Amino acid sequence: HTARARAKWRTTYLKPPQPPPGFPARATMRLLFLLCLLPVALGHAGGHGVASGTEIHPEIARSMAQIKAGCEVLAVAGAATNAGLAALLAGHGRDGLAQESQDAADVVKELCGRLRDLGVLNAVASDEFDPMEEEEEEDAVVRRLAASNNWYSDPSSYYIAVVFVGIGLILVVVYLWEAVFMRTSLFPNKCFQSDKKVIAEIAHDVRPALQPVMHLADEYIGPRKQVKGKERPKEIAPQKKATFAVQDRDRFWEEVALTAKKDSGVAHRGIGEEKPAVVGFARPEFSGLEAKGTARVTIERTENLKGRVIVKVRTKKELEASDFQAEQNEDYKPIDVEVTFEDGQDLVSLDIDLLQTDKTWTPTRWFLVQIAEVVSGNAQLGGPNVSSWTADGVMVRVFILQDDTFPPNVPADCSDNMLLYYYLKERVKARKQHFWYTLAGMCFVPVHSVVVTPLVLNAMLDWAADPEEGGTYFRVMLLFGIQMASFLMLRTADVAQVRHRGRTGGCRQVHRQQLLSKLLMMEHAEQFEYPGENWFYSAIMNVDVMVACGYWQIYVMAQAILGLILCLAVLLGKALYKASRDDGRMEGANLMPTVGFLIVTPIAMYVINARRRRVAKLLESRMIGEESWVETFAWISANGRQLYSLGAREIAELESTFTKRNSKFKAYHIAARDYINDSTWVTKWLGAACYCVVFGWAGFRLLTSRRGEQDFPVGDCVLLISMFKNFSKYLVSISNSVVKMQKASVSLRNIYGLLNLTEKKSLKELAENIDREAPRSMAAVASPPAVAPSAGAMDRDAIVFENVSLSVPGTKVGFGPIADIKQKPGVIGRIPYGKVVILKGGTEAQRLSVLTLAAGVIRPEAGKGTVSFPSSEWAILMSSASTAMPFVSIARDYTLVGASDEAAANLAELLELEADAVPDRLPPGKALLHCLGRSLLRDPKVLLAMRPLYNLPPELRDRAASLVLAWQGAGGREAFVRLLEKGAEAVEAMAKRSTFAVQRRTVVFSGDIMPDWVPRERLYYVDIMPDW
Repeated sequence: HTARARAKWRTTYLKPPQPPPGFPARATMRLLFLLCLLPVALGHAGGHGVASGTEIHPEIARSMAQIKAGCEVLAVAGAATNAGLAALLAGHGRDGLAQESQDAADVVKELCGRLRDLGVLNAVASDEFDPMEEEEEEDAVVRRLAASNNWYSDPSSYYIAVVFVGIGLILVVVYLWEAVFMRTSLFPNKCFQSDKKVIAEIAHDVRPALQPVMHLADEYIGPRKQVKGKERPKEIAPQKKATFAVQDRDRFWEEVALTAKKDSGVAHRGIGEEKPAVVGFARPEFSGLEAKGTARVTIERTENLKGRVIVKVRTKKELEASDFQAEQNEDYKPIDVEVTFEDGQDLVSLDIDLLQTDKTWTPTRWFLVQIAEVVSGNAQLGGPNVSSWTADGVMVRVFILQDDTFPPNVPADCSDNMLLYYYLKERVKARKQHFWYTLAGMCFVPVHSVVVTPLVLNAMLDWAADPEEGGTYFRVMLLFGIQMASFLMLRTADVAQVRHRGRTGGCRQVHRQQLLSKLLMMEHAEQFEYPGENWFYSAIMNVDVMVACGYWQIYVMAQAILGLILCLAVLLGKALYKASRDDGRMEGANLMPTVGFLIVTPIAMYVINARRRRVAKLLESRMIGEESWVETFAWISANGRQLYSLGAREIAELESTFTKRNSKFKAYHIAARDYINDSTWVTKWLGAACYCVVFGWAGFRLLTSRRGEQDFPVGDCVLLISMFKNFSKYLVSISNSVVKMQKASVSLRNIYGLLNLTEKKSLKELAENIDREAPRSMAAVASPPAVAPSAGAMDRDAIVFENVSLSVPGTKVGFGPIADIKQKPGVIGRIPYGKVVILKGGTEAQRLSVLTLAAGVIRPEAGKGTVSFPSSEWAILMSSASTAMPFVSIARDYTLVGASDEAAANLAELLELEADAVPDRLPPGKALLHCLGRSLLRDPKVLLAMRPLYNLPPELRDRAASLVLAWQGAGGREAFVRLLEKGAEAVEAMAKRSTFAVQRRTVVFSGDIMPDWVPRERLYYVDIMPDW
């Protein structure tokens, strides 16, 4: 800690500041300043270069000298040179001058005429000669010669200067707008760096003042370590995790083998013995419908019902972050109460209030309910538990099930158009103020391109730059400022819409998260309703199409509609303005563009709508074709590491399958592409026809106007053509948006089907039946029954199969590798608890069907038999292959199922697995061993597995069998605590678990032959074929 503190002191606060990335701000300002000064320098050099570097004709030189002398006479006479010459050349003003000045003016005028006779274009002896009108020549020559030393008097140099000054001014404004106001990445500014860099710069400035007191830091923090002449912080060596010594490993396996060979008697504990009662949850999972506003949690007392027992129950939030966790006081009301079991009472129901959220579709969320401790009474904690080893008490999850549809409030049978409408409505509500910021930013684009730019151009041509209309330089600069301000606002609007539109983070990833949450909450049988490639394709392609062609088109269509409205408003406003100038007389020709606009727009909308149905069918066929080749490619990419086992013909079959599906998709794609493209050209042709007609009509009117037959200014012509160009552009944009929205509706239909699947179906049925069961809460129990009501209703010592019938769906994947089973009428099959049960008989698929039913993964057909077992007997079915997450190490996987870090590392070492390795690196036998260890750490009441020892190597088979039998005989994972953990943490963990009850465990294997050393009395064989 001291080393890191000293490193922060020396490297952060005393480190010289580094230059910011990108183009420096000061250099940018210097460049802009030089650009502003450049026209001055060029003009000054140009003025002197002409006078000194050009050879002038002698006659012209004498005339220039006399003209210069005459101008000086005018200046000495007290008359302003430019004003006097302007008055002279305008033919008046001579009366206002003295006689001497009048004579000088006559001389100047005569000399200008002499220069005209020589055919000289200007007084600086240019190589080009062009005859000029008398007044134009005199004006040009006199003005140039009157101030030959002033470069800005030359119009060409003046215009160049204005251009350069304007460019410099624009760059300065752009810089200030981007760096100071908008704070974009175009111009990095040191003023807006992170606080750390600012502090570093300040510390660098005061470094000399800190040097005298640096020894104090060394005294309190510690001396610096010199490494090769450089000052580096001393690194703290990481602590090495404790590992098992050889004798520890041998002792572990000896104790496991000893425990495996004997029966601890846990399985034979019965109800009513004078032993502590076991208090726990009746189920590993509970649920409640948000619409009902209640989730019911049932707490169970077993093994001893005598006496009064009080336990503390509270809600809790798990430390591990998850998007599925419910929030206190937002999704549910937290509780922290004491629950009382009266004498003879075995069940207590506790209702938790669920809070109503908005109607926006959300995934199923969950929270934890914990039995923290036994407050009083002869009892221990037990039952289902999802907490980690080091947690206090036992916990279960409560799921808040949603009845909301996606999109919200959508009718059951609605068209694609209505489905898209409800989706867009949901997106607008979900995006909140971000939607309106984006919409405002998008809608300013037509304001700039349709209103500001054309009207400014029209005003420039017909008002500011027309002397007959009183045009002045001030008007030009005013229009320049308006146009520049519009560009700045356009940039601001663009930044706003980019930062708030949320196409990826706000929509795409939200929908992909929704698909993921739905997929994770689906039960096993429901996973087969839609194959995995459908989910994958929907998450990648359908979501992207739904957002880009649905959600984003709201803004595009709003922008286009506003553009069309503004085009109509500008044309109509211009016609009304001209009528007001003509004493209220409205010419029919001025209204023709507006009438054409109103006629073409409905025609375009009708044509677009007429082709919608055909477009939808083609897009759906295209999506199905694309999904087929994605399925093949996804399978190949996911199983590429096993392709070495395929032969040449099998590889060729894969390639042929992909080629066929790809060719089929291309045919669908081409048909949809051509039809959609033709649909867009309907509006393009209409827009192009309108543009060409207006273009020709405006040209005829302009020609007529220039002949003097009518008044049609150039600015109006430019404005009219610009309006219809924008009209064509926005009409095509609307057509494209409509077609894209059809494409989005097809993808949305697929997402709609996935997100509205029923999740946690078994829990939903439990939540729907909550009203049928009278709650027996603490306050509701007045006189508890003498006999537990559930004791005789269910066989608590076995999993009971009665008249079970299971038919696998006839689809391509069915229910996976399980088969149909049908139990004999009247036969009851039992799998006893507290034993090591070996299933035999029947086919491998039939035995797997029995295990799947016993684990509750699937259920019998409705009305065709039952599989009954106490809900507190939590069962899991171990997968026949390693299902560990590929991006999680073995040790991390063990900690996720409840083990401590030390126990996870030690168990991996004992199983001869690399703790930091990922499951993909494990051979088949060790991968199965890793899966077995993880299942034992989950600590279910019943562990079911299909041939878990078959693929293990001989040297590990006995150890794996002894590990399973020790877990079963000792009553769960608590037996491993004293062996896998050491030190103070192990003592603390053992103290916490001393209040936990040791309960029976059951192992059900299929198809495995147990080692010979296993006592026969520990095994129980069930032959499903002749018996069931």
